[in-house]
Amino acid sequence: MVRKKLSSEILAMDRQLLLQQRWLRLNGRRRLERLHQVSPLGLLSTGLITGLLAGYLMSDKGYYIYAMLRGGMRLCRLSGCLPPGAAMDPVEYPE
Repeated sequence: MVRKKLSSEILAMDRQLLLQQRWLRLNGRRRLERLHQVSPLGLLSTGLITGLLAGYLMSDKGYYIYAMLRGGMRLCRLSGCLPPGAAMDPVEYPE
């Protein structure tokens, strides 16, 4: 009896895992399609600007700006204005 119950629970979890894998695969395809819609020049310029900004933030001058931005993000999270991981798209799994 216990073995049958455990076996059915394992099968249910296996089905749920399969659905989640399919959903993630579909979500990945959508993201790639969205990325292909952006022009290569836009991707290169965005990468260049991001690299320059990251380099500046890692320098001695930029550390203070980085510290202020980080502190501001923490305050926003604490106040509830910005949920954790807001920069990422939330993944919703179908049930």
